[in-house]
Amino acid sequence: MHVDRIEWDNEGKTITVKGLRPLFESSREIKISSEVKDPKLEDGILYLKLEGKGDTEFRFKIVFGNGVSIDPPLEDK
Repeated sequence: MHVDRIEWDNEGKTITVKGLRPLFESSREIKISSEVKDPKLEDGILYLKLEGKGDTEFRFKIVFGNGVSIDPPLEDK
């Protein structure tokens, strides 16, 4: 995931994601089909829909210094 800036609060929750690019890279490149200029962010979790994954809304938890976890996991079927 490519972004310009991520901000966290004092508890480590993500509060801002700015400059999100419409492309996610895992084992391959996947286009982000949801809004990237003002992405959905609730309770520290970033919600994104990915092209070819239907209406599934993936939850991205971005932890400062520890990376990103994704639920449900991205699986090539």
